[in-house]
Amino acid sequence: MKITDKQFTKRKEYVKGMFSLGGLSECGKSAAGFYFDSIGIKRMKIIAIEKEMMLERNYQFSGHPTENDFKKLYANNPEQIFREFLYRLIGKMQEAGTHYASLKVCIAQNLGHT
Repeated sequence: MKITDKQFTKRKEYVKGMFSLGGLSECGKSAAGFYFDSIGIKRMKIIAIEKEMMLERNYQFSGHPTENDFKKLYANNPEQIFREFLYRLIGKMQEAGTHYASLKVCIAQNLGHT
């Protein structure tokens, strides 16, 4: 997806607030997301946008992408991929009619690995 600086800047101006909810499993990210949703801060799905980007690039997977699919997506020019991700995310916010969003990020824990 080709996004000009002008398009990207204009779309960013739409956002009034974005919240990132991060932490380990069962730490309350979902509960916080549901609360935000109840006060008008839309919960957005990172994976839905990434899947959309992968499908447009003809990735082949059934159900969920693999770890290698994610590595491949971000391998070349990660700054441009992230810019596209944000552009699409803000577009989904516009479609939902909200200027505020929350994103949930689960931090993997590899206990016992060195």
